[in-house]
Amino acid sequence: MKVLFFLLCMLFLCFLGGDTDVPDNSGKEFIIGFMDNIVIQSLNVFLTTNNPATVQVRISAHPNLLNLLPLQSRTANVSRGSVTKVDIPISFAMKTTYKQFNGLFLSSDDEFILYGSNAMSLSLDAFLALPVESLGQEYITGSYKACLSFHPAFVGLIGIQNSTHVEITPPPDKSIIVMGVTVSSKTHIVLDRLETIQIQSSSDITGTRINSTKPLSVMSGNMCSNIPCGVRACDHLVEQMYPVDRWGYTYIVVPSAYRQSGDIVRIVGSTDDTLVRITGISRLMLNRSEFFEFMVLKNAPVFLNASKPIMVLQFTQSHGTDNLDSDPYMMVVPAIEQFTSSYTIATANLPDKVYKNFVNVVIKNSSKEGLRVDGAALNGVTWLAIPGTDFIAAQLSVTAGTHRIEHISPIQTFSVFSYGFAESVSYGYPGGMRLANLDVTKCLPNTGQPADGVDNDCDMKIDEELLNGIDDDDDGVIDEDLSSLPPDVDFPKDTVIVSGDASVTHTITIEAGTPNATGSERCVAYRDITINYTDTTNDNGCGVDIKRTWLVQDGCGNIVRSVQTIFVYNSWQALRAHPGQNCTGMVEVVGCNDTADGGFSV
Repeated sequence: MKVLFFLLCMLFLCFLGGDTDVPDNSGKEFIIGFMDNIVIQSLNVFLTTNNPATVQVRISAHPNLLNLLPLQSRTANVSRGSVTKVDIPISFAMKTTYKQFNGLFLSSDDEFILYGSNAMSLSLDAFLALPVESLGQEYITGSYKACLSFHPAFVGLIGIQNSTHVEITPPPDKSIIVMGVTVSSKTHIVLDRLETIQIQSSSDITGTRINSTKPLSVMSGNMCSNIPCGVRACDHLVEQMYPVDRWGYTYIVVPSAYRQSGDIVRIVGSTDDTLVRITGISRLMLNRSEFFEFMVLKNAPVFLNASKPIMVLQFTQSHGTDNLDSDPYMMVVPAIEQFTSSYTIATANLPDKVYKNFVNVVIKNSSKEGLRVDGAALNGVTWLAIPGTDFIAAQLSVTAGTHRIEHISPIQTFSVFSYGFAESVSYGYPGGMRLANLDVTKCLPNTGQPADGVDNDCDMKIDEELLNGIDDDDDGVIDEDLSSLPPDVDFPKDTVIVSGDASVTHTITIEAGTPNATGSERCVAYRDITINYTDTTNDNGCGVDIKRTWLVQDGCGNIVRSVQTIFVYNSWQALRAHPGQNCTGMVEVVGCNDTADGGFSV
């Protein structure tokens, strides 16, 4: 009996395309602004990148002010492993409470990371900038209270698109100054692209609501604040605010290293009737725009969880609380839901000061062995337990410059906070974070793409699985919401091999082949791709059929499998082979008990 076989040239393609634009703090476009300081001596942006190639960043302004931006400040080359500092003219700082065109637009063809600093010799803070793609239309601001009327609290708004209508609602029982007018109720303005306005308060601007018809860039802080009021000395405070739909539910606050007096924490509510639990400290209810303030002591991290999204702000205290070289900074604390597995940070050091630079790391205890700082494992680290959780924290001293902090597994997430102290100044900001939309009311389950930074299965976890046939997050679903791009693999085709001996003139040998695999940049950086196979053999009477199961694993732990069939026939069996071009086409095998119908040649 004649049996027909087809030579199949098979290609296993799991996930086409390159890297996706993941919502995080790395981006191709940023629009930022600088608020007022006591006396502004320097405005700076610090640039770095994860890109292996040099990135050219373009810096521009509104046509009305572009002539104030020196030519040498309009482009900057940025390389992985280094920090590029660009001086910005102090005329770009927002002044008064009237509209100006003081916004800055930074862009590149490749992703980069941006920090900004606003400094005078005795008053400095810095912020981590958010890319335009992660900005939103609803914000609730946070800062510290204005201890002195001539050191007000600020909110800075920067337009992204023309004709952006903005509603500004002051905190409950508070007034703000907008366009020179003191208001205690909702007010309305219109901003064009790169147009700015600085809203001012002589009391407390925390809880101010910002709603707009188009995305906005929102800064918040203080001209110079004492923390607490009455204690020497004040320092400039600033952070870029996150849209409310990026707020999370669970947080860990780790106090600053070096300081002896502990830190101040503020929790801001996004929605009425929000239940907040602070492990070992308090249980409370917050309404929209309300905040609660408490202290974390030295070496005593705390865990917070809320029934609805909240924002958490951390403030180090004034020099007079412990008489160390320092002053206040303000930092937005990322939610656990926005933790990621790789960070590139840059210290915000200015040349006229000697800084002590630190990084706080928060990670699950079971994952700490896989943590790497600049490629090296952590040794001799003192870990702090975080009550009520399986997380731990470390306070690391780091040198000035840029640092790469990552885990060897992309599904093991953690957080990083970067800060530093010098005489009479300090800075602090998150080392990075995912910026996924965490609004569960709008989450729709979808397949998504690997490493897309989206909660595709609506479980408040982001990119939490490997392609490995295992339920990594214990949710009953396997290989969903992948954390990294699995390798692209070209598997060998199904193959016919005719084995011969010396007495046979006409034999055919077709090599079984091996896979050709390409991994993502990050996974290849961890470990080389490994390729293995197992064979299952069946004797078919004329030879053997081999089922070869290929297993290709990348450095992240993703596994791609495919089965190749190899037909091996003894050469004494008559065979007609018509392999065709590129080993495709039909193979005709005469059955074991058949008589060959004439000779053939190959």
